[in-house]
This record gives sequence, structure tokens and C-alpha cells, in this order.
Amino acid sequence: MLFLGMTTRTFSQGSFSLSGALSLPTGDFAEDDGSGAGMAESGYGALVEYSMPVISSGLYWVTSVSYLINPVDEKGIAKEVFGEASMADNLDVENYTNIPISSGLKYQTDLETIKVYGLFQLSYNISMIGDWEMTDVYYGGEPADISYEFENSNSFGIIIGGGILISERFNISARYYGLGETEIDEATATVNGDEMDWSDAEGEDFEISMFVITAGISF
Repeated sequence: MLFLGMTTRTFSQGSFSLSGALSLPTGDFAEDDGSGAGMAESGYGALVEYSMPVISSGLYWVTSVSYLINPVDEKGIAKEVFGEASMADNLDVENYTNIPISSGLKYQTDLETIKVYGLFQLSYNISMIGDWEMTDVYYGGEPADISYEFENSNSFGIIIGGGILISERFNISARYYGLGETEIDEATATVNGDEMDWSDAEGEDFEISMFVITAGISF
């Protein structure tokens, strides 16, 4: 009973935060040419976070899950991969999806009417490359519809940032996500229903990094 009471009290001292997010790719992830280019564009997402005080001096253990979606530059893919930017008219590329699961420390202090904080987290990122679809093209001299599917590796990274808490309720932050390197482990191309390995794509890799701006509510 004593243990249950202590656990309930500790949990009740923590706080949740639910925020919307703006994702701004950086580095290789934002590059639009070259073998290591990610060709990601500005995106959006959400952040769920739980902060629990560990000592009374403003230090918190903070655990979060982000869900981030970034569209892809279709003209860049058409030019870099297929050699002709005009093929973007026949190409439909699904978004990148990254789901960093992160945990670390946050230090928070009062500053007149607001609270300010900085944080550092280690992250395990679940990374997904969306499928590609090409329509009204020719393969082997015959009309074809071609789809590409990818399986890529997950990665470890870090999150560094800070923010402000207004009226104990409104939470605004800016964070750098350095999510490590993802590699295409397996790629397949399906031409008019016939599936085959796309070995040229396998082994390609790029770094995933972005600045993420969030705004939401703590409760």
C-alpha cells in the first residue's frame, strides 16, 4: 500500500504535453541532389511528452514520442534516380515518416511570468520511406505501370532543444533532431504485377536530421 501510494503520488506530480509540430529538414535529409540526398521537404506532425520531476531543483526525466511526416521532392527524385526531371509528371512519391521514441533529461526554471527549459534526449527512430508509383511509362518497349517499395533500417540519434511554458499550460519549443543514418535494406520494383529486386537502390543511405518547432498544451 505504501509503495502504491508513493507511485501514484510521483506519477501525479508529472505532466503530459500534446503538441502539433512543424518539421524543417536539414543537412543530407534536405539536399535535393547527390547520392546521399534525402530530398525531404518541410512537413508536419505531432509530439506527445511526459515529464516527471526527479529532484526538487528543476530537473525532470522526460519521455516523448514524435510522429513526423515530410513530403518528398518528386522532381528531385525524377532527376536524380531516373535521369529526367520531366518524369515527375508520371511519378507519385509517398511521404517520409519518422517516429522517434526518446527519453532524457529536462531542466526547467522560472523566469518572471514564464518557465523556460532545455532538454537533451537519446532517441530510437522508426524510419519509413513511402512507396513510389510510376504510371504511363514504357518498360522494355511496352507500356507499364511500375511501383517501388522499400524496407529501410531504423536508427539511433539525439534530440537537443528548449522551450517555454506559459501560464503552466501553453508549451512552445524548438528542437534539433539528429536521428542518425538510415539505409535501404531491401527494395523491390513491381512492373505490371511482376515483382523483382531493385538492387541498385539497396545499400543507399542518408542522414535524417531536422529542426522541429512545436506548440501545444500541457496538462
